[in-house]
Amino acid sequence: MLAYGIPALSGAIGGRAIRIQEGDIENLDMNAIHRPNQWPRTSSPFPGRWLHSDIKNIVYFYNFTVFEDIVEKGGLK
Repeated sequence: MLAYGIPALSGAIGGRAIRIQEGDIENLDMNAIHRPNQWPRTSSPFPGRWLHSDIKNIVYFYNFTVFEDIVEKGGLK
C-alpha cells in the first residue's frame, strides 16, 4: 500500500485521503481508537496520547486494536 499510495515526494500524508485501486482510505484519529489495556505512557508532556511512532514503539499488548483496524479496513483477512 505504501509503495502505491504515497508518492516519494509529497506533503504530509495525514493531511489527505490515500487513493488506492479498491477505494479510499480515510485519515484516522489514532487517539480515538479504543485501547482496552490503557496506555503505557503516563508521564508528561503527552500522557496517554498516541505519538507518531507508537505503532512500532509501543508493544502489541497496548496497540493490537490498531492492527485489527488495519486488517479490517484494508480487507486483509
